[in-house]
Amino acid sequence: MRTLGRLLWLSITFLLVMFTILFATSNKTLTTVYLWPFDSALTAPTWLLILSSFVIWRIAECYIDLGAVAGDSGKAMASSRTFQ
Repeated sequence: MRTLGRLLWLSITFLLVMFTILFATSNKTLTTVYLWPFDSALTAPTWLLILSSFVIWRIAECYIDLGAVAGDSGKAMASSRTFQ
């Protein structure tokens, strides 16, 4: 069951990445992103914004996973203590 879940996750991820790459390479228009708290705007090609959003998402995901690992190890250590 675990192998089937991983295979399904891998195939969905692969399809999403392929769709994103196809969309990004075919869309060459410029997109303006307004940086809300500031009075400035960023104009970049759409493909660059899409691909950079995936990079930012991956960095955030790794950061969250590291926090989860650190939190789990602390809980495991606390539960292994014996109280007298």
